[in-house]
Amino acid sequence: MLPHRYHMENEWWLEASREEAAEVLRDTAALVRWWPGVFRDARVLRDGGPHEVGKVAEVRVKGWMPHCMRFEFTVVDANPSWGFTIRARGDFEGTGTCRYAVEDGAVVLRFTWVVEVRRPLVRWLSWFLKPVFKSNHAWAMSCGAESLAYEVARRRAATAEAAARVPAPPLPTFPARGGLRRLLGMPRRVFRLVRGETEGLRFRRRMTAYGPS
Repeated sequence: MLPHRYHMENEWWLEASREEAAEVLRDTAALVRWWPGVFRDARVLRDGGPHEVGKVAEVRVKGWMPHCMRFEFTVVDANPSWGFTIRARGDFEGTGTCRYAVEDGAVVLRFTWVVEVRRPLVRWLSWFLKPVFKSNHAWAMSCGAESLAYEVARRRAATAEAAARVPAPPLPTFPARGGLRRLLGMPRRVFRLVRGETEGLRFRRRMTAYGPS
């Protein structure tokens, strides 16, 4: 496989239902609020039909590295019972899928990205820095797992006071305000993700940062 082509897999395990996870993930405009460490902008360009199929949206995302990636995606199929598939085009092009499964009373979300980078600098640097770019993706998905757990907890909260006690989601790294301090404060986390390891928080998550290439 050419260096600028990526196949990445990530797995989240969350004490929630499929319906709760699907309700949060399908709200594109809310991504900036509950997953702020990664989504810098998100807007819907065209509404979809049942289960958001046909929806077109544009997003700008970043990981622990300083650059952002912008892409437009179309929801090509979706159902709260099994997941969704999107087709992306922009700084990278390809498909992203998420499949839901229930194991031991929890929902497991399995993400697969198969994309080709179009952004010239990242495409060229992939010849040398592909493992680093994969760790960037793994970090972003790690933030997503944590952020989703907190968002579900907030939505479940019976009172405003209970919702306020839920921890804030991870915030962006540099060049966002205060981001360099946050990045310097978590080198161990970043380098563990480079090696494809995981961390335990209030949920389990398994990253295949090196996955199929």
